[in-house]
Amino acid sequence: MAEQKLCFVIMSFDEKRLEVYQNAIKPACEKAGFTPVRVDELEGVFNINQQIIEHIFKSDAVIADLTDWRPNVFYEMGVAHAIDNKTIMIIQKKDRVPFDISTYSCI
Repeated sequence: MAEQKLCFVIMSFDEKRLEVYQNAIKPACEKAGFTPVRVDELEGVFNINQQIIEHIFKSDAVIADLTDWRPNVFYEMGVAHAIDNKTIMIIQKKDRVPFDISTYSCI
């Protein structure tokens, strides 16, 4: 059996976004053959910034939820873009995509 691919999900930890993760992002990843991971799901004592960067580097894909324009999400997405554009950007219709990244596809 082939090893399952890893999809690191970058998004706000806000409670209202958790529903989007659990009911949309996570099932979609699993259906596509990816194991979805958010940094807040990791167990143990660790440096959160180091874990985020490590997961971005070792993931086969990255999903960045740009809803509400969280600075940490944009920073982490920038890291993913810098190493390889394996990033899927999503945003709620109520928000607009910032000019700097408007040339990228966003769902």
